[in-house]
Amino acid sequence: MKILTTTLCYPTPQAPEQGIFILRRAAAVDKCPQTEVQVVAPQPWCPLLRTAPSGTRPNQSCDRKKASEKRAAHQSRDRKEAVLLATERTSPSFNRSEEAVIPSPLPVCYPRMLSAPVLGWATDGLAFAHALTRFVHHAQAHGQGDFNLIDAHFVYPDGVGAWLAGRKLGIPVAVTVRGKIVSLSRRTLRRWQIHLMLRGVAARIAVSESLARWVHKVGGSDLHVDVIPNGVDAAVFHPADRQQTRAALGWEPAARYILSVGHLQRLKGFDRIVAAMPAVRAALGDVRLVLVGSRRGEPTFQKELMSCIAEVNLDAGRDADNPCVRFLGPVPAETLNNLYNAADLTVSPSRSEGWCNTISESLAAGTPVVATDVGGNREQIVSPALGTIVPDGDAKALSEAVTTALRKTWDRSAIAQHGAARDWRHTARQVHEVFTRVLDTNPLREPRTRTATAIIESQPHPAAATDASPFTRTARYRLAASRPANDLCAGDTP
Repeated sequence: MKILTTTLCYPTPQAPEQGIFILRRAAAVDKCPQTEVQVVAPQPWCPLLRTAPSGTRPNQSCDRKKASEKRAAHQSRDRKEAVLLATERTSPSFNRSEEAVIPSPLPVCYPRMLSAPVLGWATDGLAFAHALTRFVHHAQAHGQGDFNLIDAHFVYPDGVGAWLAGRKLGIPVAVTVRGKIVSLSRRTLRRWQIHLMLRGVAARIAVSESLARWVHKVGGSDLHVDVIPNGVDAAVFHPADRQQTRAALGWEPAARYILSVGHLQRLKGFDRIVAAMPAVRAALGDVRLVLVGSRRGEPTFQKELMSCIAEVNLDAGRDADNPCVRFLGPVPAETLNNLYNAADLTVSPSRSEGWCNTISESLAAGTPVVATDVGGNREQIVSPALGTIVPDGDAKALSEAVTTALRKTWDRSAIAQHGAARDWRHTARQVHEVFTRVLDTNPLREPRTRTATAIIESQPHPAAATDASPFTRTARYRLAASRPANDLCAGDTP
């Protein structure tokens, strides 16, 4: 079985922290018997308005040099801002230079994907399909394009583009639906494209039951959906000695620490836990908040958040060397595991989620979680012994739940045992079974000659979907076994 995994959200030299969960799932699937995986991660690009993505063309050293200088300037500005706002880093972050190594055990390439900044929300699906089709044709021309299945992650533009490419190439497509379907389906035209894709692909995987309900809402209640949550890497996220991790991080032994992990985006809700800190500190005294994540996207929100952090630190009377709220930026997985173990509590105050990897990682490390009632969070925190679920948007309930959780004595060993029960091998076996079912019932077809635009235009608008039909789970699994990677080179680009 030769699988072509595709998504925009995959680690790159400039953003090595993005899409790690997709990398881990694809790598685990790659170890299933008689299976090999090739990753294609198209990079949005506009010749007039966007710098070409580094690594997509080996002969563009000038563009890479200019992009590197621009990023260095931004990094310098960010470092100054971090010092001014008392959010200095206390642990090493990812290398963001041009020579950054992508931690990918799989062959991966990054073809350009033409994307118009104003029109991309409507046309990126077609552009994604074009980039993916060109890659497959290139691979076929070199005797390496005999893919059996396309494995797409996220519904737009990834899923829509993969579906259009699969129709043209005669390759069945399985799409994994993640949390962004909630926001991406708000525009009528894009929702229509997602509807057609969900009805047209050979298989639909949702990472939580809440997202399976969204698939039925957007695509129709008659669709079959396999619910396969993400796994966790128990070799990375596991219990460690708390005193030692605190000492290694330079944390105060007597203080209570809250950890929150995610990208600096509004939907991750960092502003909510920062706003709750005065009430929590008033009730408990010396409580610190540590924020971990990348600065990708949403600069306006980031500026507002940093201003709020500075205000909370000022009101608490903390200086730049000892703030009560600290932003560390992105950190390596090993450091993140130390942070989970050193923290008294992890808080996930998100406004939207699919399957929250932060919750999975925290539980695997033995740290309890307070999370908002969105997405699959309730499916992860299934017992009061693991943490607390609070109503989304209820600021008072959030601060009270955090205060109560910090006062409580938790059985961290039992939490870790529960958290480590589902690893990526478990997820991969379920995913591999879905792929096997698809190939048993959807043999390769003759490639189509119609254009992607013609396919979209020939489809009717979706009728109103009902939600009476239940979704299903994958039931039987195969044991995994490792095998050598295939002979496509990482970074090879058509």
